[in-house]
Amino acid sequence: MSIPNIAPSSISTFRPLSTQQTEPRILPRILIYHTMVGGLRGTENYFKTVNGQGYSGEESTWGVGGSWDGSLDGVAWQWQGLLYQADANFDPANSFANSIETSDGGHYPTPEWSPKQVTKLIQIGAWWCQAVGQDPVIAKAYNGHGLGFHQEFYEWNKQAHNCPGPLRRAQFYDVIVPGVVKLYNGGQPDDPGDPPVVTVAPPFPLGAGQAFGTPSFMSGRGLDKWQRQMRNRGWDITVDGFYGPETNQVTRSFQAEKNLDVDGLIGPVTWKAAWTARIT
Repeated sequence: MSIPNIAPSSISTFRPLSTQQTEPRILPRILIYHTMVGGLRGTENYFKTVNGQGYSGEESTWGVGGSWDGSLDGVAWQWQGLLYQADANFDPANSFANSIETSDGGHYPTPEWSPKQVTKLIQIGAWWCQAVGQDPVIAKAYNGHGLGFHQEFYEWNKQAHNCPGPLRRAQFYDVIVPGVVKLYNGGQPDDPGDPPVVTVAPPFPLGAGQAFGTPSFMSGRGLDKWQRQMRNRGWDITVDGFYGPETNQVTRSFQAEKNLDVDGLIGPVTWKAAWTARIT
């Protein structure tokens, strides 16, 4: 089969880093998902001018913007051709892998991919599998075939970077790969922005008398699940598992809207309301 070098405009916009192609040719068989620790434009500038010039330094095959990039949320730029090496990973992966960098706005902990990012990552994954003749499966070895994420194998990530982060790794397994499989086989993935039909809330993850937003519970323990549900309801909130000013503001606004005690704390009542209260 003949593998295309550039994706169609419906998938991404081709923005080569240089007019001079200096990287060796490759035959891709793995697509690796990354997080870029920043925004789409800043990462492109980094690849073009900071870390080498054009293709003389580090680069990725694609970059996908997130909600932190404004109008570039879900926009994909192709920086390198599929048939040429992109140095986003350690060798030997660079000699047989294409890669996707994804914006996280420089946030730490790394938040989830936005709904528009998820849609684009599924589109790229399904098109890539068809274009290079690979099945939409998770790679089982560092030199295998299919889809993977940067931290999956030591040979791809010898510096042990936490990339693309635990929340995005969960999305990779639970959303991205199933979505790629469905689209590859002619179906349409579920819209990640659609609120799930739920009338029963999951169990409150903290003990009696405890709440997110108190000094002892500012992150983890399932807070990302509440944030995700609030985002599904239409609230502008980052899913990062951390109780910061944004989560505090959304919590207070939600409590006021639902006639709950407005204290900014996510206890059992506010937790349950995220699933059971009427969406207005």
